[in-house]
Amino acid sequence: MPSYIQGILVSASTSILARDGYPRTFRVKRDKKGNRVYTVRHLVLAGVRDGPRNVLACSGLPRPGSTWNFMDDVDTTAWCTNVADVNLHEEKEGENSKVWTVDQEFSTIPPDVCFDEELGDPLLAPQKVSISTIKYNEEATYDMFGLPIVNSSHEMVRGPQAEFEASRISIRIEQNVASLGLSLVKTMMNTVNQLPMWGLSARMIKLSDFQAEKKYKGGVSFETGTGTGGCRVYWTRTFTFDTYARIDPQSGGEVSGFDRYLRDEGTKTLIGSWNTSGAFIPGSPAVPSPDPTNPAHFQRAVDADGNYIRTLLNRGVPAGAAVITGTHLGGDAGVIVIQKYEESNFFTLGIPTDLEL
Repeated sequence: MPSYIQGILVSASTSILARDGYPRTFRVKRDKKGNRVYTVRHLVLAGVRDGPRNVLACSGLPRPGSTWNFMDDVDTTAWCTNVADVNLHEEKEGENSKVWTVDQEFSTIPPDVCFDEELGDPLLAPQKVSISTIKYNEEATYDMFGLPIVNSSHEMVRGPQAEFEASRISIRIEQNVASLGLSLVKTMMNTVNQLPMWGLSARMIKLSDFQAEKKYKGGVSFETGTGTGGCRVYWTRTFTFDTYARIDPQSGGEVSGFDRYLRDEGTKTLIGSWNTSGAFIPGSPAVPSPDPTNPAHFQRAVDADGNYIRTLLNRGVPAGAAVITGTHLGGDAGVIVIQKYEESNFFTLGIPTDLEL
């Protein structure tokens, strides 16, 4: 049988607001920073078989994310939080409970999650993105003008005195997934992006760290929203991507910092000799046309006076030396590019394609 409370019909399974939906009371607290926290109380007339869960779901109660707006009292900067306190208002021995109070909190402090609806399925939670910077010291080989860092005798300056402080951006992404996917993730650890990502070109983003936590969601089926009496397993996994883009001092273009761009230097040169004018002449009677791809066509590097040296190279010959024969020309030191890290398509991990969204 339906019951009547204060002239309002209440079914055995439906809760409704009393007082035509008007709050019973409300209050506000303001801190020294000016943040306001409101509390509003509503009366709910419940069915004889309703409990606090049904009362909290009563139609007409403010939903998380809605703004403070009661009668002529409006504060569009205050948002309804998830905080709620449900209690019996009238409780008499031997009688079914029918009247409840629901206290809800509104706050001007910005929320850090979305409040569209109560989140029954953690797999629907938006991915969390946080960004930080990593500081480190890096040995420099070129100055701000793109000129080699050398001493007064044109030798490279190496070691701590050539190190400068640098920093790069690290991006942390947290997501909830039904399956851990460890077999896929482990193949991508310490690899770089195969495709352009987040405004950076290929090979400028590296997956550097991975963490995961096994979690449980109980009582509600993700698919139907109905009670199951059991628990569902899901995973919260966190990826840390390091970015590293730098300017190539020779080309002026942006290149990957995860690839090493080293100046070509060593203690060997192509087989050849110096003439009296200080020009390097590649070749010898035994090897008239030395091949820079053949390790056997190299000799200990010597200067014009016959002293063994360590020298900057340009395609196998001393950098800056005039070359009067052969196919190799003197000029600036060459660059050796070392690409150590393999590439992966990180988008297969379900990460955001746009960090702004």
